[in-house]
Amino acid sequence: MKKLLFIAFPLILFSCGQESNKPMTEDQKEKVKEEINPVITQLFECLYQADFEKYLSFWDSTEFTYIMNGQPADFKVFRDTNKQFWSGLEYQKINRLSEKLIIINQESVIYTIIGNTEAKFKNGDILKIDPYAASLLLKKVDGLWKIQHSHGSGQFSNIPKDLLTPAK
Repeated sequence: MKKLLFIAFPLILFSCGQESNKPMTEDQKEKVKEEINPVITQLFECLYQADFEKYLSFWDSTEFTYIMNGQPADFKVFRDTNKQFWSGLEYQKINRLSEKLIIINQESVIYTIIGNTEAKFKNGDILKIDPYAASLLLKKVDGLWKIQHSHGSGQFSNIPKDLLTPAK
């Protein structure tokens, strides 16, 4: 009897209060897509219009990591490096060849893109990244979708070396 209690008690203890990991319904997934698609659209509009301040508003400065071509950065380095890049920017074009949304749950989504980009600077220089791939982890923070992690990689051409070096 003691052996039965020894086995039964932990089973009962650990089964109480455990949340189930029920898969999301198609309706729940569709609702998340309806919420996240306008956010992705707005993010790309910021890129096309070279609107750095609005672009920055999509990123979560408290819980954040960024990796570009093997170089990790926190929010401050990301912000400062991008500010340097965007200050000389006239426009950006992004050719989205493939996109995918992976819905983890109602508050977490992974967005991936494969394509190529072109950026024209005010001094006339043109940067090309071809191919280019990125992934973003978006999470709901206080009811708003924010990017908490991003990873990008690509083949850069025609870019000044100092733009690839993170700001200090």
